[in-house]
Amino acid sequence: MSKAVESRAAVQAFKKPGLFLKEVGLELKKVKWPTWADVRQLTAVVLMTLVGVGVYVALLELVISKLFALIGIFK
Repeated sequence: MSKAVESRAAVQAFKKPGLFLKEVGLELKKVKWPTWADVRQLTAVVLMTLVGVGVYVALLELVISKLFALIGIFK
């Protein structure tokens, strides 16, 4: 779609907000929403990843600070 067509579509959307909201509702009905089981599983993956990255960064910071202390930087 060209920029001009996109621009006109955006202008039309704001001229007719009721139509715009109706079309948004229709588009949202087409979305395949995740099940609660999917949400729980993906949330667990994200939390485990955050904990893993947190532990990695903490260990990296500890090693770097020990190396700096060993060579005499930032005592």
